[in-house]
Amino acid sequence: EKMSKSLGNIINIRDVLQHFHPEALRVFLLSKHYRSPLDYNDSLIREASVSLERLYNAMMLLNKMIELNGKSKTIPEALSNISMRFDEAMDDDFNTPRGMAILFEAARAINSLWPGKQPPLKTVPEPELLKNARKEILEVAKDVLGLITENPKEFLDRLRITRAEALGVTSEEIEEKIEQRSNARKNKDFALADKIREELAEKGIMLEDSPEGTTWKVREGQSE
Repeated sequence: EKMSKSLGNIINIRDVLQHFHPEALRVFLLSKHYRSPLDYNDSLIREASVSLERLYNAMMLLNKMIELNGKSKTIPEALSNISMRFDEAMDDDFNTPRGMAILFEAARAINSLWPGKQPPLKTVPEPELLKNARKEILEVAKDVLGLITENPKEFLDRLRITRAEALGVTSEEIEEKIEQRSNARKNKDFALADKIREELAEKGIMLEDSPEGTTWKVREGQSE
Protein backbone atom coordinates (compact mmCIF):
# COMPACT_ATOMS: atom_id res chain seq x y z
CA GLU A 1 0.00 0.00 0.00
CA LYS A 2 0.97 3.65 -0.15
CA MET A 3 3.56 4.74 2.39
CA SER A 4 3.19 8.07 4.17
CA LYS A 5 3.69 9.67 7.54
CA SER A 6 -0.06 10.10 7.93
CA LEU A 7 -0.57 6.33 7.60
CA GLY A 8 2.21 5.67 10.09
CA ASN A 9 3.82 3.00 7.92
CA ILE A 10 7.17 4.68 7.36
CA ILE A 11 10.18 3.47 9.32
CA ASN A 12 13.31 5.60 9.44
CA ILE A 13 16.64 3.80 9.23
CA ARG A 14 17.93 5.77 12.20
CA ASP A 15 15.08 4.31 14.30
CA VAL A 16 15.92 0.77 13.20
CA LEU A 17 19.58 1.28 14.07
CA GLN A 18 18.69 2.21 17.64
CA HIS A 19 17.73 -1.43 18.19
CA PHE A 20 19.68 -3.43 15.61
CA HIS A 21 23.25 -3.58 14.33
CA PRO A 22 23.71 -1.88 10.92
CA GLU A 23 25.10 -5.10 9.46
CA ALA A 24 21.95 -6.98 10.54
CA LEU A 25 19.95 -4.54 8.41
CA ARG A 26 22.31 -5.25 5.51
CA VAL A 27 21.79 -9.01 5.91
CA PHE A 28 18.02 -8.42 5.91
CA LEU A 29 18.11 -6.32 2.74
CA LEU A 30 20.48 -8.66 0.90
CA SER A 31 18.43 -11.74 1.74
CA LYS A 32 15.88 -10.93 -0.98
CA HIS A 33 16.41 -10.27 -4.67
CA TYR A 34 16.06 -6.60 -5.55
CA ARG A 35 13.16 -7.42 -7.88
CA SER A 36 11.17 -9.13 -5.11
CA PRO A 37 8.89 -7.41 -2.54
CA LEU A 38 10.49 -7.12 0.88
CA ASP A 39 8.25 -6.89 3.95
CA TYR A 40 9.77 -5.33 7.06
CA ASN A 41 9.12 -6.40 10.64
CA ASP A 42 11.21 -6.68 13.79
CA SER A 43 11.02 -10.48 13.77
CA LEU A 44 12.76 -10.66 10.39
CA ILE A 45 15.47 -8.26 11.54
CA ARG A 46 16.04 -10.44 14.61
CA GLU A 47 16.48 -13.42 12.30
CA ALA A 48 18.98 -11.39 10.28
CA SER A 49 20.80 -10.55 13.54
CA VAL A 50 21.12 -14.26 14.34
CA SER A 51 22.45 -14.90 10.82
CA LEU A 52 25.00 -12.11 11.24
CA GLU A 53 26.12 -13.62 14.53
CA ARG A 54 26.67 -16.96 12.77
CA LEU A 55 28.96 -15.30 10.25
CA TYR A 56 31.00 -13.60 12.97
CA ASN A 57 31.20 -16.79 15.03
CA ALA A 58 32.41 -18.74 12.00
CA MET A 59 35.12 -16.16 11.35
CA MET A 60 36.27 -16.37 14.97
CA LEU A 61 36.54 -20.16 14.66
CA LEU A 62 38.40 -19.76 11.36
CA ASN A 63 40.92 -17.47 13.05
CA LYS A 64 41.39 -20.05 15.83
CA MET A 65 41.96 -22.85 13.36
CA ILE A 66 44.59 -20.85 11.49
CA GLU A 67 46.57 -20.60 14.74
CA LEU A 68 46.40 -24.38 15.24
CA ASN A 69 48.74 -25.07 12.28
CA GLY A 70 46.67 -27.97 10.98
CA LYS A 71 48.11 -30.74 8.81
CA SER A 72 45.35 -31.57 6.33
CA LYS A 73 46.03 -30.66 2.71
CA THR A 74 42.33 -30.64 1.80
CA ILE A 75 39.64 -28.08 2.51
CA PRO A 76 35.83 -28.27 2.19
CA GLU A 77 34.50 -27.33 -1.23
CA ALA A 78 32.40 -24.56 0.33
CA LEU A 79 35.64 -22.82 1.34
CA SER A 80 37.11 -22.91 -2.17
CA ASN A 81 36.66 -20.44 -5.04
CA ILE A 82 34.39 -18.22 -2.93
CA SER A 83 35.14 -15.03 -4.84
CA MET A 84 34.59 -16.69 -8.22
CA ARG A 85 31.27 -18.21 -7.18
CA PHE A 86 30.15 -14.91 -5.67
CA ASP A 87 31.01 -13.07 -8.89
CA GLU A 88 28.90 -15.56 -10.81
CA ALA A 89 25.97 -14.87 -8.48
CA MET A 90 26.31 -11.12 -8.98
CA ASP A 91 26.49 -11.60 -12.76
CA ASP A 92 23.15 -13.43 -12.52
CA ASP A 93 21.02 -10.27 -12.31
CA PHE A 94 22.64 -9.13 -9.05
CA ASN A 95 21.52 -12.27 -7.20
CA THR A 96 22.34 -11.23 -3.64
CA PRO A 97 20.39 -14.12 -1.99
CA ARG A 98 22.62 -16.57 -3.84
CA GLY A 99 25.67 -14.53 -2.89
CA MET A 100 24.65 -14.61 0.78
CA ALA A 101 24.06 -18.37 0.53
CA ILE A 102 27.71 -18.79 -0.50
CA LEU A 103 28.80 -17.05 2.71
CA PHE A 104 26.52 -19.13 4.92
CA GLU A 105 27.68 -22.34 3.22
CA ALA A 106 31.23 -21.30 4.06
CA ALA A 107 30.20 -20.64 7.68
CA ARG A 108 28.64 -24.11 7.96
CA ALA A 109 31.79 -25.67 6.52
CA ILE A 110 33.91 -23.87 9.13
CA ASN A 111 31.61 -25.08 11.91
CA SER A 112 31.88 -28.64 10.62
CA LEU A 113 35.66 -28.44 11.01
CA TRP A 114 35.24 -27.42 14.66
CA PRO A 115 32.55 -29.71 16.15
CA GLY A 116 32.39 -28.24 19.65
CA LYS A 117 35.84 -29.32 20.84
CA GLN A 118 39.33 -28.58 19.58
CA PRO A 119 39.65 -30.79 16.48
CA PRO A 120 42.65 -33.07 15.85
CA LEU A 121 45.33 -31.35 13.81
CA LYS A 122 45.23 -34.03 11.12
CA THR A 123 41.69 -32.93 10.20
CA VAL A 124 42.35 -29.17 10.25
CA PRO A 125 43.40 -27.70 6.87
CA GLU A 126 46.86 -26.20 6.63
CA PRO A 127 47.08 -22.50 7.64
CA GLU A 128 47.66 -21.28 4.08
CA LEU A 129 44.48 -22.98 2.88
CA LEU A 130 42.48 -21.41 5.70
CA LYS A 131 44.09 -18.00 5.21
CA ASN A 132 43.13 -18.05 1.55
CA ALA A 133 39.54 -18.94 2.49
CA ARG A 134 39.48 -16.10 5.03
CA LYS A 135 40.83 -13.69 2.43
CA GLU A 136 38.11 -14.63 -0.05
CA ILE A 137 35.33 -14.49 2.55
CA LEU A 138 36.37 -11.00 3.60
CA GLU A 139 36.73 -9.84 -0.01
CA VAL A 140 33.09 -10.76 -0.51
CA ALA A 141 31.59 -10.01 2.90
CA LYS A 142 33.57 -6.96 4.00
CA ASP A 143 34.78 -5.30 0.82
CA VAL A 144 31.64 -5.81 -1.29
CA LEU A 145 28.69 -6.29 1.08
CA GLY A 146 29.84 -4.33 4.13
CA LEU A 147 29.57 -7.35 6.46
CA ILE A 148 32.03 -8.71 9.04
CA THR A 149 33.68 -5.30 9.24
CA GLU A 150 34.55 -5.67 12.94
CA ASN A 151 36.96 -7.91 14.81
CA PRO A 152 34.93 -11.13 15.31
CA LYS A 153 35.94 -11.67 18.95
CA GLU A 154 35.24 -8.05 19.91
CA PHE A 155 31.86 -8.15 18.13
CA LEU A 156 30.81 -11.39 19.85
CA ASP A 157 32.08 -10.27 23.28
CA ARG A 158 30.09 -7.06 23.04
CA LEU A 159 26.99 -8.97 21.97
CA ARG A 160 27.41 -11.40 24.86
CA ILE A 161 27.77 -8.58 27.40
CA THR A 162 24.72 -6.77 26.02
CA ARG A 163 22.63 -9.94 26.31
CA ALA A 164 23.80 -10.55 29.87
CA GLU A 165 22.93 -6.99 30.86
CA ALA A 166 19.46 -7.51 29.40
CA LEU A 167 19.10 -10.32 31.96
CA GLY A 168 20.16 -7.98 34.77
CA VAL A 169 23.71 -9.25 35.27
CA THR A 170 26.97 -7.51 34.34
CA SER A 171 30.08 -9.11 32.91
CA GLU A 172 31.99 -7.98 36.02
CA GLU A 173 29.56 -9.89 38.25
CA ILE A 174 29.88 -12.99 36.10
CA GLU A 175 33.68 -12.86 36.10
CA GLU A 176 33.65 -12.46 39.90
CA LYS A 177 31.46 -15.56 40.20
CA ILE A 178 33.79 -17.47 37.87
CA GLU A 179 36.77 -16.54 40.05
CA GLN A 180 34.91 -17.64 43.19
CA ARG A 181 34.06 -20.93 41.52
CA SER A 182 37.67 -21.41 40.42
CA ASN A 183 38.90 -20.88 43.97
CA ALA A 184 36.27 -23.29 45.28
CA ARG A 185 37.43 -25.97 42.85
CA LYS A 186 41.07 -25.42 43.85
CA ASN A 187 40.02 -25.92 47.47
CA LYS A 188 38.06 -29.04 46.44
CA ASP A 189 34.83 -27.41 47.59
CA PHE A 190 32.89 -28.88 44.69
CA ALA A 191 29.53 -28.29 46.35
CA LEU A 192 30.15 -24.53 46.33
CA ALA A 193 31.47 -24.67 42.76
CA ASP A 194 28.32 -26.48 41.61
CA LYS A 195 26.14 -23.99 43.50
CA ILE A 196 27.79 -21.04 41.73
CA ARG A 197 27.30 -22.72 38.34
CA GLU A 198 23.64 -23.35 39.15
CA GLU A 199 23.10 -19.76 40.33
CA LEU A 200 24.44 -18.42 37.04
CA ALA A 201 22.45 -20.97 35.03
CA GLU A 202 19.26 -19.78 36.73
CA LYS A 203 20.04 -16.30 35.39
CA GLY A 204 20.61 -17.69 31.89
CA ILE A 205 24.42 -17.67 32.05
CA MET A 206 26.12 -20.91 31.01
CA LEU A 207 29.71 -21.72 31.97
CA GLU A 208 32.06 -23.67 29.71
CA ASP A 209 35.25 -25.20 31.12
CA SER A 210 38.30 -25.89 28.96
CA PRO A 211 42.06 -26.35 29.45
CA GLU A 212 42.43 -22.61 28.78
CA GLY A 213 40.02 -21.69 31.57
CA THR A 214 36.31 -21.01 32.08
CA THR A 215 34.27 -18.91 29.67
CA TRP A 216 30.62 -17.96 29.71
CA LYS A 217 27.76 -17.35 27.33
CA VAL A 218 24.09 -16.43 27.50
CA ARG A 219 21.78 -19.41 27.02
CA GLU A 220 20.40 -19.34 23.48
CA GLY A 221 17.06 -17.53 23.33
CA GLN A 222 17.35 -16.45 26.97
CA SER A 223 17.68 -12.71 26.30
CA GLU A 224 15.04 -12.53 23.58
